[in-house]
Amino acid sequence: MGKVTVNIHGRDYLISGNKTESEIKRIANRVDEEMERIAEASPMTSRADVAVLAALHIVESIVDSENSIKEAENNKLEAEAKAAESKIKDYEEKIKELQNKVNEYENNFFDLQMENIKLKDEIERLK
Repeated sequence: MGKVTVNIHGRDYLISGNKTESEIKRIANRVDEEMERIAEASPMTSRADVAVLAALHIVESIVDSENSIKEAENNKLEAEAKAAESKIKDYEEKIKELQNKVNEYENNFFDLQMENIKLKDEIERLK
């Protein structure tokens, strides 16, 4: 954490914070560029109004970025949910197929038991 002198809209400011010097300068440069853009577009606007308008524009871009991130996250979550739903449907189909096989095997087993009983009865009659 250090102190950095930056020039924003013609004035020097001593800034200290948790960012690196290059990060602080990059942030200050963004503010300076925004204030210069607004001052050029509205030369009669006071320095304070230019600063407020710059802050509004910068925060607007931050909010737009946050909204874009949230939208991307929501889209990702929706895609993951759809993929999970698809897998669940696939598993449900597999379960149905397996249940049908189990039922088929149970029926075959029952048929074999009945045939076994008939054969035992026939063997007893033949004795």
